[in-house]
This record gives sequence, structure tokens and C-alpha cells, in this order.
Amino acid sequence: MIRRGLVSVSFRKLLPEQIIKAVKASGLSEIEWGGDIHVPPENITLAQSVGKMTERAGLSVSSYGSYYRVGVSEKYETDEFKRVLNTAKCLKAPVIRVWAYNKNFEEAAREEYLTFVAQCRKISKLCEEAKISLAFECHEGTFTNKYMNTLKILGDIGCENVGTYWQPNQFQSNSYNLEAAEALADITFNVHVFHWTKDIRLPLNDGLDIWKRYAGIFKATGRDYGFHLEFMHDDSLASLESTVKVLDEILADN
Repeated sequence: MIRRGLVSVSFRKLLPEQIIKAVKASGLSEIEWGGDIHVPPENITLAQSVGKMTERAGLSVSSYGSYYRVGVSEKYETDEFKRVLNTAKCLKAPVIRVWAYNKNFEEAAREEYLTFVAQCRKISKLCEEAKISLAFECHEGTFTNKYMNTLKILGDIGCENVGTYWQPNQFQSNSYNLEAAEALADITFNVHVFHWTKDIRLPLNDGLDIWKRYAGIFKATGRDYGFHLEFMHDDSLASLESTVKVLDEILADN
């Protein structure tokens, strides 16, 4: 099943209740709540409130978009992660997004990588007990900077509840991104949907054709995914309605 949603960091200046209202009005069904502004990990009361507001609106919390970077330093050991995990529990989020260290894979020493893998296993066990999954953000400046690295990382961690998000790398070619989607589709939980060229944000409609090809790869697996709009090209809430229509066209059965 393909679910349609929004990443809350698309509108960092809006309050949670404003985002919920906009998502409901747009016809989307779920929200990935961000841990930087809307639901920071130290505010459990807020997390409970946002979770309840989301549920009362008839929407689902698809995931908790944390900014926890696995393996960065000792302070990011399990005690620090427990704050993130407790927040996800209060939101009733089935997935926690985490970041894979703070370097490109090729730049790290072996000791850094081994520490990272060990910490992933520790926090995945905590998540498993809570029946929550972990997913890495695919991003430059982290160990998941290339899809081949993501495959290696997940293989080395070897935990069933650890997977990845997927999004096109705006610094790579369409052919690379199609390869990446094919390679990662079976271990992807959610997809972030946007259309950029390097750091230039473009309307999603400009990427309609390539996004239909990306979506086709994921749909062909028969797995469940959340397709979440991330950022409007103009940062305007007024663009959400038209962008949702493009998302519907991308996901329409041909």
C-alpha cells in the first residue's frame, strides 16, 4: 500500500496545529514529525499533545524525523537515544529516522565505522523492544552518501528493524537515482518526495516524468511505503494543494 503524507519540516515556521489542518485539507493521510522544531526530543508533553492532535484529526504519524547522528560521540550513546525513542513512543511513530554519522563513508577511519555499527545495533535493540523501526536518511555528508554504502551498512548491522529512507540525490544523475531506487526499494520504509537540481528547488511538476519512474520501482515491490512531500519549491503553504495533485498523478495507477 502506498500512503501519502508530508514531512513537517517543510513548514518549520508553522505550528503543529497549522500543519495538521493543512495536511487534512490537502487530502494527505499522514505526517512525519520533525525533531528539530515541531517535536524536539526533550519535550515529552509536547510530543503527547502533537500525537493526540494528529490522531484526533484522523491522520497518522508515519515517523519521527529525528536529528540523532549515530556514532558521532559518546554523548550519542544509548542514554541520549532513549530521549528520542521516548518521544517517538509518545507520538506513536512506527519509525524513527536517524542520520548515519557526520562524514561521507569514504572519509571515515575503520574505527569510526566499527563504533557506528556497534551503536546501531545497540539502539536497534532498544527500538525492537518498543516495536519501532529505524531508518537512515540518505544524504551527502553521512555514511549513506551513496546507495552502495547504504547496502553495506545495513548488511553489516544485520538487524531486521533497521532500514532506510529513500530520496533522489540532487547531485547525481537520473540514471544513478534509478539505480539507487532499484537497489534500496526492498529495505526502504518511506520516500521523501521533492524535485531539486543541486541546491535549486524546483516545482515537483517539473520532475513528473522521472518521479513516475521512481514510484514505479517502489510500487512494483508490493511493499508498503509512505510517500512524503518534503519542502515546497517556494516554501509556501499555498503551493501544498497543487503539489499534492502532482503527487497523486505520480502515484496514479497507469
